[in-house]
Amino acid sequence: KPAEALRWYRRASAAGVAQASFTVAWMHEWGEGVEHNRTAAREFLRKARKQDELAAVPVHLSLLWLWLQDAWSTASSGDARLHDFYDLLIVACLGLLLVPVVRHLQYIERTEQQS
Repeated sequence: KPAEALRWYRRASAAGVAQASFTVAWMHEWGEGVEHNRTAAREFLRKARKQDELAAVPVHLSLLWLWLQDAWSTASSGDARLHDFYDLLIVACLGLLLVPVVRHLQYIERTEQQS
């Protein structure tokens, strides 16, 4: 029951749980238990970032994903033939972005272990 899950995630989000805010954003992005709404997804992503600074990396990647979806929708004018290419391009871009993020997180972890 996605609608019931959404209700509980919203309560947790209101209580300050960043993961819940992130999940509500995902539900809005994909239309799970609620109407598809990228604007609401962005709002909950920004809320998650404010609730927990460790959420910054996944939030920024998700905001980038939403921006690319909007840009692609505008550019392709809904041409379904381009969507598979678009998905592949987005995954490749996100993969390239994750390399420095993972290296940075590994650096932080090593630094904390040395302290």
